Amino acid sequence: MPFYFLFSLGVSLTLAIALLALLINRLQANWTRQNKVGISFLLPVLITIIFIFVIYLDTQPKVLDLINLIQGNTKTIEAQSEEIEVQGNNLIINDQIYLLSPLSEKIFEQKTYRFSYLPNSKIIVHQEYDTTLPKIYEVPVDENPTGSDPIKPDNPDYPSGTTTPVEVIDP
Repeated sequence: MPFYFLFSLGVSLTLAIALLALLINRLQANWTRQNKVGISFLLPVLITIIFIFVIYLDTQPKVLDLINLIQGNTKTIEAQSEEIEVQGNNLIINDQIYLLSPLSEKIFEQKTYRFSYLPNSKIIVHQEYDTTLPKIYEVPVDENPTGSDPIKPDNPDYPSGTTTPVEVIDP
């Protein structure tokens, strides 16, 4: 799933570079007085405003998250499927919007999900659900209450009444 983040970063950088190139082109047209329409001299102002918004809201958080992705610094959130609202590629959990790759698995009912996301852009880079998370149950070792177990001799090295954790994975 980091490929979705890298693709999104590439699109953001391409858009920012294209807006910068268009801004430079329109400024050169203003400096050389090549404007054909009288109001087109204000076009660089509009392009500058759009450029600043694209850099501030889209490109800058993704560039900061590139460092987090390289270092493996992600945040994790866990939620039940009933708490997750899906709107296209957006997941809304506790009034926060997270971006999910369109190629990732869909959210199913009656599951607990754990999402790892990048802190600035909130793009999910890893997801797993409860069937991959083991549940640990304690199973008593001494199941024969009479104490005459043929496997365990009456020896202090084999204490009775202890429990052993067993890992059970739900299907």
